[in-house]
Amino acid sequence: MYKVNNYPNTSLKVNQSIEGQTLEQKIEQITNNKEQIKDGAPLIFTEKSEGVKAGYNIRTDRFEIAIDAMDKMLKSNIAKSESKAQMNIVRDEISGTESTQGTGTE
Repeated sequence: MYKVNNYPNTSLKVNQSIEGQTLEQKIEQITNNKEQIKDGAPLIFTEKSEGVKAGYNIRTDRFEIAIDAMDKMLKSNIAKSESKAQMNIVRDEISGTESTQGTGTE
């Protein structure tokens, strides 16, 4: 008395793979025919003196974004502190008292 699920037939073909060459066959073909190696990844290694290529440096983008964000945050904090100081000066002028903050005398 178990429920059997009926799955609809689809036109999706799951395994459309083809069989490739083994590594041994590929090496034998290259050595016998004296072909150049066409398959492979591009060379991204550079000498240490040359440094890392900009296109492959994983730290570049994130670090620059972090520096930009920190600069914006620093500028906004400086602007806030300057506006607070300006407001204190205006408030002191209105009330007629002089602020002793930052003068070094107690």
